[in-house]
Amino acid sequence: MKLPWTKSNFKLNSRTGALTIEGFDILPNTRIEDLPSGFSVSEESAVMVLKKDVACTFARNTFTEGHLEATINIRFEEQILVSLFIHLADTTKDYSTGPAFWGSVKERKALHEKWLESKLGSYFASDFWKSIGVAQDRSDNVYIYFHSCNNSWI
Repeated sequence: MKLPWTKSNFKLNSRTGALTIEGFDILPNTRIEDLPSGFSVSEESAVMVLKKDVACTFARNTFTEGHLEATINIRFEEQILVSLFIHLADTTKDYSTGPAFWGSVKERKALHEKWLESKLGSYFASDFWKSIGVAQDRSDNVYIYFHSCNNSWI
């Protein structure tokens, strides 16, 4: 499902803590069955979290905003929302080769930071989300994260 994504369609309400995407509010207490039909939901599977198996389910959707493609992944542990991740891809860039991908880490990180700041302002905090920010994993993938207060492993 690809929807137009504009500043007015994506926001964080500092009063309610809702992350609103296309008019749908995602809160730390959002349940899988609450998600709009455009999200694909994985089968529940065991994932190792802090040296114990935890039942996890993931929900995913992709949106577009101009030349940006935004993929949202939501992680539920034992049916409770713990994290939301947003990965942005600039469709005008080709990062398909290893050197292009690894050589663009700073550029991709700056893109995520600038985009997040344009949506939320420069202060990434909320009483409803434990932490919000931009990160890079060991494989040099860059993403925006929202960890809920239900998240015990951050």
